[in-house]
This record gives sequence, structure tokens and C-alpha cells, in this order.
Amino acid sequence: MNSVTYSSIAQSGYFLLGILAVGASELALPSIILFAAAYAAMNLGAFAVAANIGRTLNDFDGLGRAQPLIGIAMVVFLLSLVGIPPLAGFVGKFLLFAAVIDVQFTWLAVVAIANSVLSLAVYLRIVVPMYQQAATEFAPVGKALGTVVVTTFAATLILGLAAQFFLLGLVAWSSS
Repeated sequence: MNSVTYSSIAQSGYFLLGILAVGASELALPSIILFAAAYAAMNLGAFAVAANIGRTLNDFDGLGRAQPLIGIAMVVFLLSLVGIPPLAGFVGKFLLFAAVIDVQFTWLAVVAIANSVLSLAVYLRIVVPMYQQAATEFAPVGKALGTVVVTTFAATLILGLAAQFFLLGLVAWSSS
């Protein structure tokens, strides 16, 4: 099973956490919507880069050195898929986990969190060679790819940061 397959199965499981809590937790629907937006941004960006670079892990060797901005964007997309703060994937997963805990499925949230930690190893298989290997020749970034990468990169960052500030505001408001 390759990395893309594993990732797709795992991300589908996160969506199912929200579905499990629908009707029983007020967090369920907002968490599904936020995670869907995050998932769309980070996956569209990662797949746009992969469509331009190649389908094998070796195709990414040296990408971060040869095309630093595309490399940084790809790292952000992959870390967001893991659920690293302050990225959109983190906020989406955080809310999904909270919804599942809210409906007394704490054990399932723990399993999902452990899966997120394990997924870091999968994504590092892509990231490490991007910077560890010597830079190689890559096709120049076209205007369409550049637009998609910049847009999805911004969405992944802004969605994550905005949602966290919104959540912090809710916590402060509810405690006063």
C-alpha cells in the first residue's frame, strides 16, 4: 500500500469521526465542514505539486533545494495532513476529536490521535529526501501550478490561524 492510499484511508476515517457525532454533539457539523475545507486546500495543493513533480518518492529528491517555495508549500501541506498546529488540518482534527470525545468515544479519539502521530512517519518519507538529496533539475513552475500552490498554501495557513483565533475567542467569551 502506498503513501497516498494510506493517507486517503486515514483522512476518510477522520471524517467518520465527525459523522459518528452528528446529532449528538454541537461540534460535529462545524468540525466536518472545517475539516472538509482544510482537506480540500491541503490535498489540492499537495496533488498539484505531485502532478507537476512525479508519482514516485524519488521524483521529490532535492525538490526543496531546487524549488524552495514549492518545497516549503509541500511541507506545509503534508504537515497539515498530519495535524500540526497552526495549520488548517490541526484545527479540523482538533474539532473532530473534541466532537467524538463529546459523545463519549474518548477511546476512538485516542486511536485517531495515535494514527495522526504515526502518519508523520509516512509524510516524512516525502519531506526528508526533498531536502537531504542534492538539488536536481525540475521543470519550471507554470503559472497555473503557481496559482494553485499559492492559493492552497494561503488557505491552509489562513484557515488554520483564523479558526484558532476564533476558538480562542470562544473560550475567552464562554469563560467570562
